[in-house]
Amino acid sequence: MTIGDTMFDYRLKFIRERNGISQKQLATQLQINKSTYSNYENEHFVIPLKYLINFCDYFNVSIDYVFGFQKDIYTHSKKGIDFNKSGERIKNFREELKLSQEVFARRIISKRSNISGYEIG
Repeated sequence: MTIGDTMFDYRLKFIRERNGISQKQLATQLQINKSTYSNYENEHFVIPLKYLINFCDYFNVSIDYVFGFQKDIYTHSKKGIDFNKSGERIKNFREELKLSQEVFARRIISKRSNISGYEIG
């Protein structure tokens, strides 16, 4: 499994289109430019965590589904995020891929310190 195997871009688009929302409407909801959101959906840029949380809250889906950690849409999730649980899942995913924090960070266009911070919640 590689990071590209998560189908992250497909899931953002699938969730948005399934709800009949245009990129422009969603960008307005997230308070960003349409072109910025389009770049997230097309994986030109990594969507920042605060926008991802807002995306998941808006559509009432889990972050796990968006990242491909679960195959089925789970729509009974709580608003917000459990940072400790999410950190554990990120760490497990990174370790499954047998990547160091440094290599994982480079692959998702981030910094090692960000990955470390996420993993410790």
